[in-house]
Amino acid sequence: MPSQRPSDRVLIARVLAGKASSFATLMRRYEAELLAHVQRQLRNRQQAEEVAAWVWESLAMPNSSQLKKFDPARADFLTYLKLLADSRIRQNRRNVQKRKHPEPGALPDSFEDAHAANPLADLLDAEFMERLQARLTPPELQFFRQERLHERGLLTHVDFLPAYQRKLAERILKKAMQLRKEDGGGVGGK
Repeated sequence: MPSQRPSDRVLIARVLAGKASSFATLMRRYEAELLAHVQRQLRNRQQAEEVAAWVWESLAMPNSSQLKKFDPARADFLTYLKLLADSRIRQNRRNVQKRKHPEPGALPDSFEDAHAANPLADLLDAEFMERLQARLTPPELQFFRQERLHERGLLTHVDFLPAYQRKLAERILKKAMQLRKEDGGGVGGK
């Protein structure tokens, strides 16, 4: 007798109980369809991959509230994934619109945009970055390393960063400016 394929409901219950292999099964089951759905909307493979990755990451977090919110009585799991992706796409579009008309003191879109007006433009040396990393909290450090800010610069293109990551970037920038000030560089240089 062939083994039955576990239902999404069973897999989700296992994931919520801490079984990572069940999450991998859900991903294998739906990742291609989710990516195709997002790519049809965005018409950009890289952006589609970023949105799809965000959906999976939001579900993979320990005690994921997104996963707990799934109600099989309201929709199947693929539909729920698409709804999460659609929500993320709308949020990204709103963020892009806001940056077209930035608020005073808003974070620049790229390091290049900030370079001319930023006192940190000359601070991309490895020694400074090492000292900066020593001051970061664990979430800031994880974001710093994940986004490879130590290689690409303190600010990078942030069109698709969620608000909490933008806040992390802002906190990192403030700490870098403080470190620069302590080095005696101030705004004008060393």
